[in-house]
Amino acid sequence: MGDDMTDDRGDADLLAEARQEMDQAAGDLERVLALLGERTEQVEWLEALVDELLGLLGVPAVVLDADGRVAAMSRGAEDELPSGRDVLGKPAKSALPDALGEDVRRVALPGANTLVVLSP
Repeated sequence: MGDDMTDDRGDADLLAEARQEMDQAAGDLERVLALLGERTEQVEWLEALVDELLGLLGVPAVVLDADGRVAAMSRGAEDELPSGRDVLGKPAKSALPDALGEDVRRVALPGANTLVVLSP
C-alpha cells in the first residue's frame, strides 16, 4: 500500500513540474510575441520612411528584392524608365535590361535586398 502513495506523490510532483515548465514556456512565448510586435512596428516604420524618401528622390533608383525583382523605385526612376511603375514586381533583368550596366551603383540592404542607383 505504501508503494501506491509514493507513486501518487511522484505523479503529483511530475505533474507540478510539467505545469511549472508550461507556465515558463508560456511566459517565454509572450515575451517573444511582444518583441516580434515591436520589431514589426519598426520594420513598418522603416518601410514607410523608405517609401517617402524614394518618392522625394529625383535620382533614378530601384530596390531589388532577394529574387532580383523590382520591389520599389524612386520618383526619378519612375520618370526616367519608359514603363514607369509597371516594372514593379517584375524581374529586373527583363524590366530594366539597359539600366543595369556596369556604371550603376549597388548598395546591399538588409534582407538580401539591393538598392540600385541607375545612371541618369
